[in-house]
Amino acid sequence: MTTYLYEHEDREARQREDEVRKGKHAFVVAAEKTSDLAGIRLSETQQQRLGVAYHWGLGLGAGAVYAPFVGASGGSTGAKAPLSVSSSSYWWTKR
Repeated sequence: MTTYLYEHEDREARQREDEVRKGKHAFVVAAEKTSDLAGIRLSETQQQRLGVAYHWGLGLGAGAVYAPFVGASGGSTGAKAPLSVSSSSYWWTKR
């Protein structure tokens, strides 16, 4: 999904994003910023691990919030999964 979104993203927006991330994954950048704010120095490996934890936590959290709505509407999760992934990704990047 990420590859598809990147391939269809505005080139200038992608270039700005790449410059800000300095070649790192967004969740690793989030881990760096969080540890800096907390005054904790993490190794690169620890930053990677925390970034993966953010990634999984965000995905699981979004799924936990989204799942009851799918069940309440009588929809099937399989049919709506691509929409949920792209919508939640869009929502989180706009914050």
